[in-house]
Amino acid sequence: MSNRHTWVAQWLALSLLIAFAFFVLYHPAIKVYPYKPVVNERLDWPPLRITGEIIAGFTLQQPLRISRSDLPRKSLEETFCVALLMSNYLDRRNKGQFSVGLSAAGRTEKQTIQARPVEDNALQFVCFNEFTLGDVMQQDASLFIEGVDGRPGSSVTGWLTPATPGAEALLNGQPSGSSLAMRLYVRAEAEAFQRNAYVLMMLAAMAIALLLVAAYHGSRRLK
Repeated sequence: MSNRHTWVAQWLALSLLIAFAFFVLYHPAIKVYPYKPVVNERLDWPPLRITGEIIAGFTLQQPLRISRSDLPRKSLEETFCVALLMSNYLDRRNKGQFSVGLSAAGRTEKQTIQARPVEDNALQFVCFNEFTLGDVMQQDASLFIEGVDGRPGSSVTGWLTPATPGAEALLNGQPSGSSLAMRLYVRAEAEAFQRNAYVLMMLAAMAIALLLVAAYHGSRRLK
């Protein structure tokens, strides 16, 4: 292989390596960029207890009372989302699926969630494409979780916090004395931003790799 081909191969390999490092560092932030919290608040959780495994037959109904938003008025037209604090029991291999639904203004929408990708003690974002924030604000709304085909020992769980007035969840049909641990968001249109962010990461990786390879070969010529 000629020196030129060797130089190009080194540049491409180093570009991919640096791009991968950038991806690991910045992908989580780029992934959640479209999600804007309805209310600006610290992500501090009060004492928590688990809902129990979300297995077949499991039900949880959580009243939603959204009386205010810290977002600009235009966000009332953006897609309404919830972020559920969930656990997968220390990254065990869970199976099955469950559904998360929203009822408001006489309408209902359900989303089916696979248990396997749910991360431990992390927020699981669920968006309802048929509902905007404006559809849910000041409405008598409810969020509900239902087990589909999960089995004991291989299912995920949600978390519960001390109930706030008027927001007590029904767990398997019974008052729980708690509320579902979650945060409310809207999903803004951000595909162009995300695409551009990944392109810029790749270009930056290629530029850095070019400088490093050039510096390496330059130093070798001086010896």
